[in-house]
Amino acid sequence: MKIYIFFFFIISHVFAQDTLIKRDELFGLESFETSVATFSPIITLKGFRFEKIQLKKDLECKTLKSNDLFFALFFSSKFSLSNDWKILFERCKDILPGRAVNLIMYYSEFKNLNHKGSIAKFNDLMASFRSKTPKNFKSKRNFLQKVETLPNGFLQHLLKAYLAYQWDNKDWAEREVRKILNTDLNKIVFEVDIKDERAGEEYIGHLSFIVDEILKIEKGKGLSGPLVHFINFLSMNNRFDDLIKKYGINWSLQEMRILAKDYTLGVKNIGLWFYLLGKRAFRLEVLNYLGEYFNDSYFKRDLDQYGWLLQYYRPTDPQFRERYIAEILKAHKKNGLYSQNLKIRLLQVDDFKKKLIQTEPEYTKPLFIQKRGFYNQMVKEGKSLDFAVYQLHLLGERGLKVFRNY
Repeated sequence: MKIYIFFFFIISHVFAQDTLIKRDELFGLESFETSVATFSPIITLKGFRFEKIQLKKDLECKTLKSNDLFFALFFSSKFSLSNDWKILFERCKDILPGRAVNLIMYYSEFKNLNHKGSIAKFNDLMASFRSKTPKNFKSKRNFLQKVETLPNGFLQHLLKAYLAYQWDNKDWAEREVRKILNTDLNKIVFEVDIKDERAGEEYIGHLSFIVDEILKIEKGKGLSGPLVHFINFLSMNNRFDDLIKKYGINWSLQEMRILAKDYTLGVKNIGLWFYLLGKRAFRLEVLNYLGEYFNDSYFKRDLDQYGWLLQYYRPTDPQFRERYIAEILKAHKKNGLYSQNLKIRLLQVDDFKKKLIQTEPEYTKPLFIQKRGFYNQMVKEGKSLDFAVYQLHLLGERGLKVFRNY
């Protein structure tokens, strides 16, 4: 009997360790709880937002912390989440400062908002393209120049890939798609900041149109299949599921395992397969996949685009690991918001931290100070405010002042 119990304990322990890689873990997000509600943050095609805010039952206004109440009511109103937040607001608004009440009221009327977020230019470009498709060389060149004014990220690469497929330039299209497939999904936070929900729905509609058009051309073959799965992973939206079924590319786990090991579809796009396998296969299998295929024999250049993988996997070959870290540092020396964020995330990797502080000594400061300084700077600049305020909340900064640039 004791032997059976012992083996049951060992098996249970192994399976407890070898779990799926959770979505929260992939994005480095933490759910948390306050005296008013529990919060589930998420990153999707629409950027950072709260997927769910669950208000606690039987709340008494006199026992609530005003900062906790404001935080829950503000984000409930901003993302138009149901859960009786309006009732709680009417009942307890007297304990909130006047500016807090005004902000909540402002975002509760989000349908009437006029201001545009960071995707306005993308929407304008797509509306222009769909109303009058460029036909001659001059109009194509002019449109491409406008596309290149978008931030150098997911949306620019997707639009270029779409244009390349439309203009029958498959090599160019696949170069752009590969840049998408190996994207650190946390980059979306710094590229997509939706302030107008109507514009957000318009944006998702344009993405759906682009994906459908690419699939019409490619029939789900080549890199179009992996591209749709990448977008679907980020989407939280059934319309992309429907496209996957329509074109017969709703792969089983076994099919994914085979595709992931194909050099052209899999290994070259190792970032995508880390996400897809991480969602379906056990952690140990995913890490073994990285160990087998993320090495010097395959990756000769552009290592910096895989910098985010260093959080999960350190190449075992010391020379390859050293070159990998050097390329990340070189590429992210410029202090753009994403680069700063990535460096802060990678400070927990000893090899990376040692190399980083040799050239940028300010990173010797404790991690919580690095984070607080970075997210406060984002707030001052009015960049990706929802994400910055969430991070500062986790760090204990919960006063109304962190909302000063809304």
